[in-house]
Amino acid sequence: MRGEAVAALVALGARDSWKEIAPLVRDRHPDVREAATLALGRLGVPDAAEALLGIPAEGSARARRAAALALCRLGRRERAEALLLEAPFELNALREPAAWASLLSTPLGADLAGTSVELLERILSRAGLALEVADPAAFRGDDAELRIRWIPGRTGRTRLLDAIEEIFEDLPASRRPRLVLEKDRLRVVTETEARRLWKAWWAGLPK
Repeated sequence: MRGEAVAALVALGARDSWKEIAPLVRDRHPDVREAATLALGRLGVPDAAEALLGIPAEGSARARRAAALALCRLGRRERAEALLLEAPFELNALREPAAWASLLSTPLGADLAGTSVELLERILSRAGLALEVADPAAFRGDDAELRIRWIPGRTGRTRLLDAIEEIFEDLPASRRPRLVLEKDRLRVVTETEARRLWKAWWAGLPK
């Protein structure tokens, strides 16, 4: 139940709840720990980073991954190197913080329906971003090119970032399209290209 309560607070956008959620990153139940860790990242409160950095780096792979993803969302790169091969969407928060912040702060504002590509184009247009599909195969399989999805947005709680992630939330991480934010666009690239890009970006960072 604690994991479900954490998810509910995140869905409500209850940013002030991070202080109640933070102690749960050390809960005795792995599912609760993971839910709390990811929630701190999704709430986007920079002060929560200290709780995430307190998660042992030598913990389980699941715990390490959750902490790294959450820290990326908060603009912290202390554990991001472990994510370079996976190339998750969260790395964009570090590489393009302005574009990420725009997606994070802008409400969707309306209900949307369409295929994955149609939804992405409509969502991105609200942030003044274009969509570039460099890997057409990313949207093939499981009827992804044809299946219609519906994303509610009239409540005002759904942000553009939430809507993008909701499109692919039913896919395992290994099968989600690799999304790379640029200043004026979102690129859908191959896994190989994503890994190359993220490795090159990381190598060019000041140490």
